[in-house]
Amino acid sequence: RAVAVLAKALNRHRPVVAWSGGKDSTALLHLTLKMEPDIPVIFNDTIVDFPENRRYVHQLAQAWKVNLHIAKPAPGVTFWTVVKKYGYPMLGKRNTPGRQHLPETYARGLEAKGKHRQAQAVLEGHLGSTCCEFLKERPYRAMMKALGADCNITGILAGESQLRSLTWLDKGEFYQDKRGMWKATPLAIWTDADVEAYLARHQVPPNPLYQMGYHRNGCWPCLQDLAFADNKLAIMRVAHPKLWHFLIVDYGLGKRLIKVKLALSDGQADMFAERWGGKDINLLLEQFPCWFDSL
Repeated sequence: RAVAVLAKALNRHRPVVAWSGGKDSTALLHLTLKMEPDIPVIFNDTIVDFPENRRYVHQLAQAWKVNLHIAKPAPGVTFWTVVKKYGYPMLGKRNTPGRQHLPETYARGLEAKGKHRQAQAVLEGHLGSTCCEFLKERPYRAMMKALGADCNITGILAGESQLRSLTWLDKGEFYQDKRGMWKATPLAIWTDADVEAYLARHQVPPNPLYQMGYHRNGCWPCLQDLAFADNKLAIMRVAHPKLWHFLIVDYGLGKRLIKVKLALSDGQADMFAERWGGKDINLLLEQFPCWFDSL
């Protein structure tokens, strides 16, 4: 079925393959290259990708002779400049403003809907989801335009989220989006086990991030999965302690997390935050570093 979807995209359009370095998109890339070895492949370099992921992409691209194109943010646009204005990614895209909406404006809308805790968390943490638009979506669309492509082939699995499941049920594996761009998701009905079996069968080198304990790749400062127990920040504390320390201490994210967690608990005092975090965050870091592992 995946091959049939790929054949439709290759025969009817001028497609590109989206490759993040993650296991799903790597399996898709391997499958696609067997059918069209010279297909243009786009890697979104957000500049805040894990260094291990960037090395993996470039090494595998060289080994497989990939027709690789690197999409980067516009000059002067960085993760840090975007989140300073539009908010830090933390509560998930459904719970924070995107599309260049400011946290303050979004919070007023939440208050009007009676979502007081969420509104307070957005304000206290200065939270948002616009970074994806500036760091990924715009550079990717610009690269597709430069390549003359009219179809994007991605490794999305329908089972990854409820939204992706509903999109697949509504549109299938090959459809045209609101911008008029065609999208193909050949692996939509695959499971994680299918992907892992495919990679093992074809002896595809694994991304080292998975061996370090991460479940996903992507921007290392992104905390959109913080509500889950196996989130990136919790793993980073062990796998990348220097990056973790930079975020929590040097960048000041620890103090922001304290405010967000207190807001989500409706202002009820948290013993750890009140006793240590409010006065000296280093005491909290020394005695309870795992306090920051989740919301």
